[in-house]
Amino acid sequence: MSEDRILAAKAKIQRLLDANVIKEVKYSEWLENVELVPKKNGKMSMCIDFKDLNKACKKNPFPLPKIDVSVDKVAGCKHLSLLDCFSRYHQIWLNKEDDKKTSFTTPFETYCYIRMPEGLKNTGSTFARMTNVGLGPQLQKKHHSLC
Repeated sequence: MSEDRILAAKAKIQRLLDANVIKEVKYSEWLENVELVPKKNGKMSMCIDFKDLNKACKKNPFPLPKIDVSVDKVAGCKHLSLLDCFSRYHQIWLNKEDDKKTSFTTPFETYCYIRMPEGLKNTGSTFARMTNVGLGPQLQKKHHSLC
């Protein structure tokens, strides 16, 4: 990695460590490399290709929600609460026995996710299931108590 990419990786790693999304790991069963890809704004995006792990995982068939149906269900409500979708998948903790499967290496250390990373086969369906567990009972009501 070039020096500017190493600096970008260190900054991203530090943000993830500070947010308690990743941890340092010494031994892992799985290991992926980090790629730093330039964004349109000139900054670098850190990407990890979990293709080998994804091949080994079963597909979670939980359906993703239809946005138009979800919006229609809350139409006319006086109050609306939004999930923290900025943090997206990082709100979901991984099982402790699975976290080392998300290990990745950088020029300076090896880490693994302790919260759900982007790029896994089932992140979307897991997030949809979590949202459904949290909001499903409210969205299923004929007359919302928030309306």
